[in-house]
Amino acid sequence: MKKEKLTILLLIVIGFVSLSLKGQSIKDFYIPLNYNKANFYKPDKSGERSDFTRVIEYHNNEDGSYSIYSEFTFKGDLVSKNIERIIFTTNSVIRTKSIFNSAFGGGDREQTYNPAQIILKMPAKGQTVVWSIPNEPESIYTASWTNIIVEGKSKRAIKVSNIVKRWKSKTVSYYVQGIGLMNTNLVHANGEIKPFEIFDGLSNSEN
Repeated sequence: MKKEKLTILLLIVIGFVSLSLKGQSIKDFYIPLNYNKANFYKPDKSGERSDFTRVIEYHNNEDGSYSIYSEFTFKGDLVSKNIERIIFTTNSVIRTKSIFNSAFGGGDREQTYNPAQIILKMPAKGQTVVWSIPNEPESIYTASWTNIIVEGKSKRAIKVSNIVKRWKSKTVSYYVQGIGLMNTNLVHANGEIKPFEIFDGLSNSEN
């Protein structure tokens, strides 16, 4: 009897340890901690800041989903705006709906995804995970673990590579714990790496 109680106790302890190790969710790498706004800019050919910028705002909805507002601007003027409704599982970011609007006309283009689209996955410890999006048959996504230096400190990050079959290059993005999306690079077939979009800090929207 005592042996059985000891076994049960050990299982409970192991369970709590497992929960503490697995308690981290992909949301920790997608939504900034204590901020709701991320700022980016595109570099020019020389690597300097260009007039193209992007702002992403994260809004928590009452039903637990998030609305992600992404605005591209050129010299302060709106170029396009995209709104995505996403939900989270422990290991996946899932897009259920989007609304796109371009300054060049065409009005709002609204799309509901059925099935919903997995746009980011969190790999198991020490592993990689590969997936594709149904309406992007030529794109293959691969996520793996890495560490990057942020303000002198090493932080865990999910590295996501997107390979499009007909292209000779790929994009590599980094989702950092407590920060969300950071830099995105363009990696050419010859191995040359060029910044595609550069992180410009977190802030909070006024409203």
